[in-house]
Amino acid sequence: MKNQAIDPVCHMVVSEESTVRTDYEGRIYYFCCASCRESFLLIRRHTWRKKQLIRSVI
Repeated sequence: MKNQAIDPVCHMVVSEESTVRTDYEGRIYYFCCASCRESFLLIRRHTWRKKQLIRSVI
């Protein structure tokens, strides 16, 4: 594989030509499958909500 990336969920090596990817906060993340991408997005949403809750308490 020429251009490789690491799936941030399962840590598999994937091609940057993969169609399973997402742009999050200006950075493109590549995934081995749709379920890894969905897991990543769920984790990010949960983290974002947690930060919003903390900010509302402070």
